Amino acid sequence: MRCDCVIGCSGRNPFRNNWPLNHKPRIRLLSGSGGDQEFGPIINYLKSRPDFHVDEETWDVTSQLGPCGPIHISYLGYPYNFVSRAPEAVPTRIVQLETGGLLAALIQAHMYLNLSEKGLARNSGIHRVSPGAQRFVYEEWLRAMSALKLDLVKLFGYDRAMLSAAQHQAWFAKNSGPHPGSQDLPVRTLEEEMNQLFCLECNLTKSHRAVG
Repeated sequence: MRCDCVIGCSGRNPFRNNWPLNHKPRIRLLSGSGGDQEFGPIINYLKSRPDFHVDEETWDVTSQLGPCGPIHISYLGYPYNFVSRAPEAVPTRIVQLETGGLLAALIQAHMYLNLSEKGLARNSGIHRVSPGAQRFVYEEWLRAMSALKLDLVKLFGYDRAMLSAAQHQAWFAKNSGPHPGSQDLPVRTLEEEMNQLFCLECNLTKSHRAVG
């Protein structure tokens, strides 16, 4: 009842024999696991309601008649890293960008919670992953794709102009963050710590590559 969003990352079905439950109206559900198991009972329940709707382009499920009001389920409950790709056939190497981004976000969240526990930050709001970490993940992904000789534009439809534009940390700073007008501003101290961490990791990676 207190959550605006629930992210399923268990790879199992925690709602089996445990649905319907009370929920916050307009709650959003999305999966971040390696399978589409989390929200099966919820989707089946909503299918039995008269206003069940699946968007033709995004596959997002919406219903105004959840147990406690409207519910939104992203991409039919499939994991987020399947979005815009063939859901049943995504090689692990192809989703390294999403996996790396998720790992960077988890590292930053851990650091932010430590700051919160020390009274140096407020444990609330939505925060972007630091531009330095984003750039590191992006550049390592490009190297991995190049090593595999994969044409990202031809095979997966990536925008060539955007791939070229995302060359500098300033681009990530400009194109990521909470929505315009949000009160959740970047935590500069945290982002600086993340940038230093990933700058060190980048130097170590380059060193290992040179030795190799």
